[in-house]
Amino acid sequence: MVDGGVLLRRVLFVVLGWSIACGLSTAPRSELRPASKLEHNCYDPPYKASNHASVKVNGKRDQPATDFTLKDLDGKSTTLSDLLDDKPVLLVGGSYTCPRFQETQSATQSLANRFSDDIHTVAVYTVEAHPKSDPTPYHGKPKPKRFSDRNQQETYSARAKSAKDWNLGKNVTVLVDELDRDFANPFWCTYGTCPSCSWLIRQDGTFEAVHEWHDPKTMRDSIDALLKSR
Repeated sequence: MVDGGVLLRRVLFVVLGWSIACGLSTAPRSELRPASKLEHNCYDPPYKASNHASVKVNGKRDQPATDFTLKDLDGKSTTLSDLLDDKPVLLVGGSYTCPRFQETQSATQSLANRFSDDIHTVAVYTVEAHPKSDPTPYHGKPKPKRFSDRNQQETYSARAKSAKDWNLGKNVTVLVDELDRDFANPFWCTYGTCPSCSWLIRQDGTFEAVHEWHDPKTMRDSIDALLKSR
């Protein structure tokens, strides 16, 4: 007859083994900063000469990333820590009116397709970089570009509608930065007030690579290096 303590240990062993085999708990995330550390409302519109952001990316290699939860194009909530339970994450921030994001869109999609089995690729829609008529958030005055066919979005629904125009393919998860009056732009404010930047995050929640200007070619090399080190 097996006593209760031995039986419990056997059950825990079986459950733990099943969880690992099914990929439910594959990597610790001890370094990830909690979502309570998110910054927000860092530059409230209207943007103007006295209220504009610098092009700045936050985070360096080996530093911890910050957890967040944002909604995808279907309104489903996606949490960074949940994605990291499964595999590393490539984050790319941008907007429809950002020429740099548009120029790298095809290459980003190719990255996502190439590494779909090993990396989650997530594009986060943030503030419009070069809106049609409203001042840009970066230097306080309009600067129309080729893709400047829409104004700075004032509501979450308008931002989500623009995000649907990205057409990044099935292997890129598109999330929309929050635009609630009391909790606006938590991703943009926390990860970097930059128009087209990117971050490669290890499963332990630390940064492997950080780009102030997203460069798919060098990011591909960083992904290759990360995967080889596992």
